[in-house]
Amino acid sequence: MEKLKAIGQRLKTYLRYKRIGVNELGRLSSTSGGQISHIIHGKNYGVDKMLNIFRCQPDLNSKWILFGEGPMVKDKKLEKHIIPEDKTYLAGCDVEDLKDELLTLQSKHIKLLEEYSNLLKGTRG
Repeated sequence: MEKLKAIGQRLKTYLRYKRIGVNELGRLSSTSGGQISHIIHGKNYGVDKMLNIFRCQPDLNSKWILFGEGPMVKDKKLEKHIIPEDKTYLAGCDVEDLKDELLTLQSKHIKLLEEYSNLLKGTRG
């Protein structure tokens, strides 16, 4: 029972970090807020509920939530290279976070192009 309580506390921490409510996670994971509340409070739940949470929150590190090992959130750089067939994982994404990420990537791309341009100029002269 203590292990279930620890998992529940870690899920609660993750929800605070993501600013997601119990009912919202229930909706996103095709379960209910009540089921998510059961997990948070260390009560018994089906494995399918946890699998649904992992599916709708791809950044959640399953090893962290289950065993308390590693970082809470997966490395976003690695995650970008994994494109699941099921695109419903975007349902839980925050639009502002996506915009920020896009702007960051665009800035990096521009810097790389500038560096490449400067490199080409240096080889010609």
